[in-house]
Amino acid sequence: AAGPIAGLCDMTENSIHLYLLRDVTTWQEAASTDYPGSLVAAASVFASVKYGLLLIAIAAAAAALVQRGLARLRRVSPA
Repeated sequence: AAGPIAGLCDMTENSIHLYLLRDVTTWQEAASTDYPGSLVAAASVFASVKYGLLLIAIAAAAAALVQRGLARLRRVSPA
């Protein structure tokens, strides 16, 4: 479930960024625009949650691979 939730967080973060940049067409405008702090903070929170969930998903996948590898070693090892 972590993967799809991370995907939703990414989509929300990207949507916020697109909203913030809706009237910006040049680098100069991007640098001089005053962005609402609450929206910037919300995008940062969604990004942090996304990366946290992705790390959890990667750790779970790695743990499953290690468990699977250990189970195979136990089956082929002489008792």
